[in-house]
Amino acid sequence: MDRATKVKRAYILATSLQKFGVGWSFSTYVLFLLGQGMTLFEANLLNTGFMVASFLLDPPTGYLGDRIGQRRIYLVGQLFWAISMLVYGTSTTFAQFLAAELAAAIGSALISGALDSWMRNQVGEAETHKALSQGGSISQLVSIPAAVGGGFIGALYGLDKPWLIGSACSFAALVIAYLALRGFASHEKKEDVKFAIRGIARHSMSNPALRFTIIIAFFQTLLLQPFNMFWAPIFKELSGETWWLGSFWVGITLAIATGSHLAQGKLQQLNGKGIALALFAIGLPMLFTPFGRSTYIVAGLFLIHEGGRGAVVPLIFTYANRHIPDEVRSTSNSIRSSASTLGAGIGLVTSGYLTFFLSPIQIWGIASAGIILLSLYAIARKE
Repeated sequence: MDRATKVKRAYILATSLQKFGVGWSFSTYVLFLLGQGMTLFEANLLNTGFMVASFLLDPPTGYLGDRIGQRRIYLVGQLFWAISMLVYGTSTTFAQFLAAELAAAIGSALISGALDSWMRNQVGEAETHKALSQGGSISQLVSIPAAVGGGFIGALYGLDKPWLIGSACSFAALVIAYLALRGFASHEKKEDVKFAIRGIARHSMSNPALRFTIIIAFFQTLLLQPFNMFWAPIFKELSGETWWLGSFWVGITLAIATGSHLAQGKLQQLNGKGIALALFAIGLPMLFTPFGRSTYIVAGLFLIHEGGRGAVVPLIFTYANRHIPDEVRSTSNSIRSSASTLGAGIGLVTSGYLTFFLSPIQIWGIASAGIILLSLYAIARKE
C-alpha cells in the first residue's frame, strides 16, 4: 500500500469515527433543549454562543496548527468535543448548556480544517479532493446507526441518553484516531510562519478566488441555520411524532453522501460555477417547503436539498486550497471557517428572532430565496 493511500485511510477512519460520536444527538438536539424548557429562540442563542466562540477561536487555532502540527490540535479538539457532549447530557439550565457549547466550540475550532489541511499538505489536490468526497460519503453512512439509535433511545429512555452515549463514542474515537495517525512522520510541522494572522487574512481577501470562497462560506452558513435548527420541530409538528426522526436521518445521510460522491466528478472542474450549482440544488427545493401540506412532500424536498449540501463543502475546500500556500494552509482555511461561524451566529440570532413573527417553515422559504440569490452571484462572477 502506497503512502498516499495510508494517509487517506487514516483520515477517513478518524473523521468517520468522529462523525459517529456526534451522530447520536443529530436528530434530537433541538428537541432535547425544548424538553428542558428552552424556547426555539433560546436554543438558537445557545448555538449562537457556540458560533461566536468558534469565530473568535478559528484563526488562532489554525495558526497553532501550522506551528505545532495539525494532527496534534485535531486530537486535543476531539478531547474537548467528547467532554462537551458529556456536559451537555448532564445539563439542565441555560448556563450549563452554554458552558457545554463553549467547550464544544473549543473542540470544533481545533478540529476545523486540521486533518483536511494536513492531508492536503501530504498528498496534493487531486487525492485530497477524492478523499474529502469519499470521506464525506463514508462518514455520513457511519453516522446512520448512531442517529437512528439516538432517536429510538431518546424516545424510550430520555433525550439526555444519546448525549452520554455520544460522549463515550467520542472518547473511543479519540483513542483510535491517535493510534491511526501516529505512524506518520510529522511533515506538517512548520518553521515560524512568515505572516501574522492579520497578514494572512489580508492575503485571503486580496486573492479573488479566496475572497469568493469566504463570501460564499459566510452567507451560506448564515442562510442554512433555519434548516439546521428547525427541521426536527417542523417535522414533529407536521407528523405529530418524534420516534421516526432518527430513521429520517438515514435519508439525510444518504442524500449528503450522494452529494459528496457527485462532487468527485465534473463539478470540481467547474470551479466557482460548480459551487453555484450546488447552492442552487440547496435553495430551489427548500423554496417550495412552505407550500407543502404533507409530511412526505416536505421531507422529500428537504432530502433533495441535503444532496446539494453534501456537494458544496468539498467543492469550496478544493477550490480555495488551489490558491493557498502549504505553510499557511491551516491558518487560511481557519479564516474561511471563522467567516462561516460568524455567518452562522448571525443566522441563528436572526432566524431565532423571526420565530416571534413567522412560523419556522415560513423562515425556511426566506432562507432558501437567499441561497438562490447567492447561487446567482456565484454564477455571475467572472473566474
